[in-house]
Amino acid sequence: MTSRELRQSFLDFFRERGHTIVPSAPVIPHGDPTLLFTNAGMNQFKDIFLGSGKRDYVRAADTQKCIRASGKHNDLEDVGHDTYHHTFFEMLGNWSFGDYYKEEAISWAWELLTKVWGLPPERLHATVYRSDDGSERDQEAYDIWAKQPGMRPDHIHWFGGKDNFWEMGETGPCGPCSEIHYDRTPDLSGGPLVNVGVPEVIEIWNNVFIQYNRRSDRGLDELPAKHVDTGMGFERICAVMQGKESNYDTDVFMPIINEVERISGMTYSGSLTDRPSIAMRVLADHIRTLSFAIADGGAPGNAGRGYVLRRILRRAVKYAFIDLNIKEPVFYKLLPVLVETMGDVFPEIRTQQAYIEKIIRSEEESFRATLERGIWEFDSRAREIIKAIPSISNGLHDVTIDRKSGSICLDYDLHPGPQTKDGLEFSERDAGASPAIISLANPWPISNWKLRNGEPVAPPVMPGSDAFFLYDTCGFPLDLTELLARELGMTVDTEGFNQLMADQKQRGRDARKAHSQEALGATFGGTTEFIGYHDWSTDSNIIAVGESGVVLDRSPFYAEMGGQQPDHGELVIGGERYHVSDVRKVGSAFVHVIDGDIAASVGERAHAEIDRIRRNAIQRNHSATHIIHEALRRTLGTHVQQAGSLVAPGYLRFDFNHFDKVGESEMRDIEAMVNAKVREGIVVRTEELPYDEARTIPNVKMFFADKYGSRVRVVTIDPDFSVEFCGGTHVVNTADIGLVKIVSEGSVQSGVRRIEALTGTTADELLLGRYYEIERLSKRLGVPDRELYERVEALLEEKKQLEKDLAEARVAKAAGGLDALLSSAVDRDGVRIVSGRVAASDVESLKSIGDDLRNRLKNGGVGMLGAEIDGKATLVCVVTDDLVGRFSAGKIVGAAAKLVGGGGGGKAHLATAGGKLVEKLDEALAAVPDLVGAA
Repeated sequence: MTSRELRQSFLDFFRERGHTIVPSAPVIPHGDPTLLFTNAGMNQFKDIFLGSGKRDYVRAADTQKCIRASGKHNDLEDVGHDTYHHTFFEMLGNWSFGDYYKEEAISWAWELLTKVWGLPPERLHATVYRSDDGSERDQEAYDIWAKQPGMRPDHIHWFGGKDNFWEMGETGPCGPCSEIHYDRTPDLSGGPLVNVGVPEVIEIWNNVFIQYNRRSDRGLDELPAKHVDTGMGFERICAVMQGKESNYDTDVFMPIINEVERISGMTYSGSLTDRPSIAMRVLADHIRTLSFAIADGGAPGNAGRGYVLRRILRRAVKYAFIDLNIKEPVFYKLLPVLVETMGDVFPEIRTQQAYIEKIIRSEEESFRATLERGIWEFDSRAREIIKAIPSISNGLHDVTIDRKSGSICLDYDLHPGPQTKDGLEFSERDAGASPAIISLANPWPISNWKLRNGEPVAPPVMPGSDAFFLYDTCGFPLDLTELLARELGMTVDTEGFNQLMADQKQRGRDARKAHSQEALGATFGGTTEFIGYHDWSTDSNIIAVGESGVVLDRSPFYAEMGGQQPDHGELVIGGERYHVSDVRKVGSAFVHVIDGDIAASVGERAHAEIDRIRRNAIQRNHSATHIIHEALRRTLGTHVQQAGSLVAPGYLRFDFNHFDKVGESEMRDIEAMVNAKVREGIVVRTEELPYDEARTIPNVKMFFADKYGSRVRVVTIDPDFSVEFCGGTHVVNTADIGLVKIVSEGSVQSGVRRIEALTGTTADELLLGRYYEIERLSKRLGVPDRELYERVEALLEEKKQLEKDLAEARVAKAAGGLDALLSSAVDRDGVRIVSGRVAASDVESLKSIGDDLRNRLKNGGVGMLGAEIDGKATLVCVVTDDLVGRFSAGKIVGAAAKLVGGGGGGKAHLATAGGKLVEKLDEALAAVPDLVGAA
């Protein structure tokens, strides 16, 4: 049975039994801030189990896309090294919401497996719950299993809470579960291997019976409605049904693996120790994870789920680069095969194919630029660590790490004598060309090495500082460094790494502490009621006073939050006026920062009034940000999500995930859509709603990184256009925004773009200023506005040609002086040596003159020319072809560069160098004959 047929058979089976077939939820759970990824079929029904939601059906079935690559559900390190772990997988599931229960769930599972799919009953085992102390047991489930046709009593196993009791959290819905395991052993002896976690006996289906509510005191109460939640590993059941020992040998993975074979020119053996086969399994798994995550709105990044995706992609790139020797970007080339095999079931990867390819290719190209250096840095540090292993260091001359063969070569200096008796074993056949050096090639890992006395070599530890350098400088996630170390048989000081990471984060937090509670010089308490959504002034009571700020019991001032800058304004206290230059939220208090000293005390009355012009400007920009966000999604694709923002009075800044530069035509379309919406004069509606109600609003935007309370503020600019969770302040009508002008678009980091824009009078001033400049330029050049561009282009081309002519004239003039230098050439052992100063405006001109000198020397010559360029001494050295084997221009120019306080090098026939000591240039040129003689 093919994977397509198997999936459809499951859905058809439960459809015939009254189940509604529901679509898979996205793997990016935009409506659940508690999850990085959808990791189980029940995620989309969590609200039902918590009692906060309901559906118009009580039975459901689906195939759910899942990712497990973070937190307690993290299979990343096992992927590729065994036969059944994946970061992305499908979970076939059926649910009952207060309808059927254990009898139907177990009986239907047995019927599907044994009657419909024909699995031998003697190969199936079931587990049921018994508490660890034996006081509680799910006898009901045991009895139902015992009466299934063909179920052997000794194939029903009792297990404790670790394996057979499911809980959503510390408190809340929970209940016993019953797993089904498949025995692959030839002699059906797998009973003792149930729940051991070996491929010989593997779990294929779990039935969870949600019947209790866990109290905070750890007690259990019966739920009024009992539910069934089941999950079957699709890839595992495919392997069982197709008679394969490995999930990767099924038609789910083999088309991708076959494509990797074609690209790499290597053969997939299926071995768990063969490095190319491990790499192919990794690529086959990881392309699925990245593709489905990106299709559902995720993207590689520097934090949260974005960083998890980036780690997965970089792990795949490592395996392709090192273990498959694929030096060009390859990961994205696997996507068409995935789309061909799964695009009919999950059409989102087909509709988003071009975008997924762009993201993966861009990310891969970016990382490959640093991967080679990172591996070199890792190996350099690993070599020094290996050299320092006490038991093998005596006489150790050098260490070479050969990643192609998977070995570490140790070069021992045999003088003054042989190795000690505790050294590593080696034989004369290992001897190299030099009688003083003997090379000992040892397959990694180091942990398998044995000393002559039989003792193992203790695995060395890479310091956390080295791992942090690789992370901070080369973009190596810690798990990639651990992977490289593990291959060699080393470990990594993760505690040291984590401490350095924590120190770096703390430094960042400290740098952002400006105007924090401590900086204000007071411990502020109390709560400020914010009334600034509707009121711009009020009379308040002072509830706290610090050296430079006060806290009011109620205030119209907006504190800096969510990217929106704070209000400025005025406080009047005791007849004195104070300017408010900042407002910060400290706990529940709004601290109004005052310029200068303040004379006030707790309990005094204060009149607070905001700067209305500043507030209006901020509101224009904030509402415009919402419109721009939706316009970006409609123009570039629904993958676009906010990655940061700044709403200031003078401008707005909006960061969003996208892997390409936004084209000029796309930018014009976005700007036109934004201004069209503004001109519609849409009433901006804001309302506060319960979180559970607000998250069900169609197309509402909410953000994973945000922490939402029980009630949220929702801002709507046309229900069919933009609906967002937002606590900021906004215009009443979009017409209040005025003109929106996007002034820049660029990259912030890999996969994140930034737009900056102006609105209202600020945008008007910009355009008027540009108009006057264009008018002035048009008059100065004597052409109409519409011909300005062509006129400027012509002038620039003319300037470019003049500069070229001038440079050629300078080179010709300098070359004319070569005759004088050639006439003063020095002869050393039959070698003509020419050196001297020339006039050159840049390095390229100096190299051109050097080439001319080399041609004039023809044979038997070495030349060195010097020039002062940009305040530095610059040198070029040339060697004629017949002397290249005897002299190296790079070596000679490097020696001369030391005399001018610098360095350099290049090819054997031509090389350049420079230094900061211009006053030493003549001295360096005079030393050339001696430098050539020494070379």
